[in-house]
Amino acid sequence: MEIPNCGLVAGKVEFYSKEPDRPTAIEFYDMIMFMDQKRYIKRDKFGATANMFTFASVFAKVGLFNEKLKSGGDGEWGKRVFAYGYKQIYASDARVKHPARSSLSQLHKKVVRVAGGHYERDRGNMNLGQEILKRLRPPVKFLRWRLSDERLQGNKEKLMFVFVTIFVNYLTAWEMLRLQMGGRAKRS
Repeated sequence: MEIPNCGLVAGKVEFYSKEPDRPTAIEFYDMIMFMDQKRYIKRDKFGATANMFTFASVFAKVGLFNEKLKSGGDGEWGKRVFAYGYKQIYASDARVKHPARSSLSQLHKKVVRVAGGHYERDRGNMNLGQEILKRLRPPVKFLRWRLSDERLQGNKEKLMFVFVTIFVNYLTAWEMLRLQMGGRAKRS
């Protein structure tokens, strides 16, 4: 299929757990929260680089990824592609398999990196106090929406997801506060 003025194509990212019939709480969280390419294209106007295609001519016109960002470079670049008027396509048949993070230390590393990337990208436009308070409040509306995900089938799985979500929110708030107080962003 040929699509005129195509800036990027994002394909489906299929997560898998170490034990397919028994994902850990961390794996559940990773599988449900990250790399929803269809939503990224439709709502956020980018594709995660885990499964994203583009053309050299697009890079030539909109520029390369912002190398100063520790995380979120694909989001920042995708928004530039959209701003230049390029079409962004989600292709569910272009699939890659990706292992879900399975340990607290792996998730911790990702959350710290992502929080640092968001902090660096939005630092001048962010009300840090509001952002931290938002992270510390129980995410009731968000959890109601996410707990309806068919992959979370039992109460135990839903409870595990809630605990991991709260942990991630608190860790994100802590990392933003640490950076605001002069800490250096961590690369991983």
